[in-house]
Amino acid sequence: LTQFAGIDVREAAQQVRCPTLIMHSRNDHRVPMRFGEELAELISGSRLVALASNNHLLTGAEPAWQVFCDEVRRFLAS
Repeated sequence: LTQFAGIDVREAAQQVRCPTLIMHSRNDHRVPMRFGEELAELISGSRLVALASNNHLLTGAEPAWQVFCDEVRRFLAS
């Protein structure tokens, strides 16, 4: 976990030049939403979808799961 917490992708994120969909749970207990927002700001033209969940990994039983699936389908179709 210590190593995971030390990963910094901010510089690399600024180099991304392709369509990017960022999905983040609004109340994620593992990674706060502000990090998803920061990533979206760093990747030019990216789109951030805030999911109504507090889970870092969504489960198929929660409403945010369907939103996640719909957004991924829409992104891949575009």
